[in-house]
Amino acid sequence: MKRLIVLILLSSQAWGGEAVFLPSGSVTKYDGYLITQDIADKARENKIDLDAKTRILKLMQDENVILEQRLTNTQTEMDRLSKAVVEERNSNGINKFTYFLLGAAATTLIAYGASRAVR
Repeated sequence: MKRLIVLILLSSQAWGGEAVFLPSGSVTKYDGYLITQDIADKARENKIDLDAKTRILKLMQDENVILEQRLTNTQTEMDRLSKAVVEERNSNGINKFTYFLLGAAATTLIAYGASRAVR
């Protein structure tokens, strides 16, 4: 199907009404259109150009897939890291509060022991 579309595009672009119909029985054995060498060269160049652009498009699509994968991986990693930061902040708050309570309790016990020792 792709080759048919390419052939139609090339023939409509290259021939441009400069083709001559040869009926059977003339010098050639088959019915068909005779085109000049310039038009044939132009059609060949168009085909080469189309093939090159098709390869470039394929490479660009492959690169786009890779970039989309990298973007997805980066977003996943950012989500994971932001959750880890939130969890770390929460656990740091709890740890700081726990250490504060332990320090207050230790200070109270030391003050109580010191006051009992002085009496």
